[in-house]
Amino acid sequence: MRKLLVVWTLLLLTGRMGGFAQTPTQFIFFKTDADENENPAAIVYVHFANKMTQIAKITGNAEMIDKKEFTEKGIPKNAIAACGAWWAGAGDYFYLLKTPKGIAVYKGWQDESQQDKGYHWTKLKEISR
Repeated sequence: MRKLLVVWTLLLLTGRMGGFAQTPTQFIFFKTDADENENPAAIVYVHFANKMTQIAKITGNAEMIDKKEFTEKGIPKNAIAACGAWWAGAGDYFYLLKTPKGIAVYKGWQDESQQDKGYHWTKLKEISR
């Protein structure tokens, strides 16, 4: 049943089922099986230009980041969306920015034992229209 729900959701979000409005640019994540140490995991996708692109598999329970938190996390105010997960002392984070060709996906990380501050943001990839 779970696989059927995931497949139906992917078909709906990728626009392959007629009669539904186009979904706006956003992050979409699905909980997946725990890893070998029983840590929760999620697969992060970006929905853009009526297609889904897998971004990463991350440890933890992925959540959207509220725009009120963008500044404290070093995310630009003009970011389209942001998400991430924190688990067992470390976290992986993503945000989206519009570009002339499409959107850029930025990845950041934080670790409770890091010596510096911040999220170490780097451009991960660009997704074209």
